Amino acid sequence: MPTISVDRDIMDSVYSTISHSPLSSMCITATVEPITATESISLMPSLYPFTQVNLAVISALRNTSTPSRDTYSKVQKSNWNAIIKHFGKAKVAAMGSPSDWEWDAKREEWLLTYTFCCATDQNSIETVCHEYLEGVGGKMSVQDLMERWESWWLWNSGKLKTEKSRWKKIWDLVVILTAKSAPWNAARAIYFLSSQYGPDSSHKFSQHAFSNWLNLTNKASVLERAASFSFS
Repeated sequence: MPTISVDRDIMDSVYSTISHSPLSSMCITATVEPITATESISLMPSLYPFTQVNLAVISALRNTSTPSRDTYSKVQKSNWNAIIKHFGKAKVAAMGSPSDWEWDAKREEWLLTYTFCCATDQNSIETVCHEYLEGVGGKMSVQDLMERWESWWLWNSGKLKTEKSRWKKIWDLVVILTAKSAPWNAARAIYFLSSQYGPDSSHKFSQHAFSNWLNLTNKASVLERAASFSFS
């Protein structure tokens, strides 16, 4: 009789769908008859409150980490509806198709796959700021992502962490300038950075070059210039 080993991530998803409870920290090996998509795996009843998992479900989870809406569990549906209620259908739709979201069974939370739009060369310091404060293209802002998912949306990806660290130097400046007394606000903070340091300024910085330039000394010089800047 053949043996099939089911990895923990797949079983986490299957188990969450059925019982909404986390699995133990062990791998599971189930012995089955020759397999077809409609056959089932018998699990050890001493370990789990259910005895069979349909192989079609496991097959679907292997092919895509986001099951169809018809197979969502109650907790998955509840979490998805909470996201839509919080951000609105249009903003959630702008983040991509349902397949761009993955279910984190351990946290019982939908997480999206995000790509920084400000990373492309044709974008600007202004785009970096808008992506952080309000989002671009109808998408959620980086502030939205950080407030709702903390750092989980980065998926522990070295590339995403590096990009976030790069753009954070610019975001921090926007936050500091926006918090200044009138006439400063977010729009004027963005205007100041773009006009004084962007491609049309004497510095002619792209967003990448500006971020690379922003060490502690140069950040201080930006704030010093802002102190004497006049909006006229």
